[in-house]
This record gives sequence, C-alpha cells and structure tokens, in this order.
Amino acid sequence: MLLWLQREHRLVVGRLGEQVLGRGWYLYVGSAMGAGGLRGRLGHHLRKSERPHWHLDYLRQVATPREVWLLPHDASREDEWALLLGSLPGATLPIAGFGASDRRGRTHLAWLPRRPTFPLWQALCGLHLPHDPPPRRFILNATNSSEES
Repeated sequence: MLLWLQREHRLVVGRLGEQVLGRGWYLYVGSAMGAGGLRGRLGHHLRKSERPHWHLDYLRQVATPREVWLLPHDASREDEWALLLGSLPGATLPIAGFGASDRRGRTHLAWLPRRPTFPLWQALCGLHLPHDPPPRRFILNATNSSEES
C-alpha cells in the first residue's frame, strides 16, 4: 500500500512506542493470509480504525492511502517484498519491527521523500522475483497535487 503523509507526525505505534513520521511517501507490505483474506484485510486498512490493532492502523490515522500494489502469491512473501522496498531509490526503513513484530530486526515499511513509481516497482519485482506473477496496481485517489510529487 502506498500512503501519503502531508506533514510530520508524532504518534504511538502500539508496542513500538512513540514514533516520529516525516512528511512523504510510505510503502507498506503485508501478506493478508489471515481470515477474510486480501479483501478483508484491504477493506480494514482502507478505513481508519478507531481501535488500532495492526501497526498499519496507527499509520492510517495520519496518512492517506493512494494506491495498492498487489503481488498475489500463495505463500507469505512480505519479507522479500520489504527488502525490495528498501532498494527503491531514496528509500529508508524508518521503524524497525513495523508490521513485522514477529520478525526480529525486520520492517515492512519504507519511507521515500518522492513518490515511487509503479513501473519501477514492476521492474524490481521482475528482476528479483522472476517466477512470481507481475504486480497489479489499483489507484485509490486520483488527486495528485504538486506538493505530493
């Protein structure tokens, strides 16, 4: 999920504690392997949660989802996808453990100062995950003001 954060925020992210999130673009990867599958998980994450459960619920309180990039797979591959996120030009991994509290030292969240492009993500996936189906893109909000570039 590609999310836009308009301005810096301080927020408490569950057991990860208080975090400072800078203005910019956030990419989050997850597996959606639980009950309800992809439809249920995306439906949940596209709404703001009054009682946050997952780390992404906390980020959703301040950030706006813009696109969903899907990589359908039968197995949980978010660790591999997260490594690819970190290889995007300008990407940093801002919060250790975000979305990956069961995986020590890992994170499933990347921050970028500029909006990442889907064609670049497709190319990275094709290069590093050549046997996987190609990713698909769903645009959630056509608003693209100059301040988001």
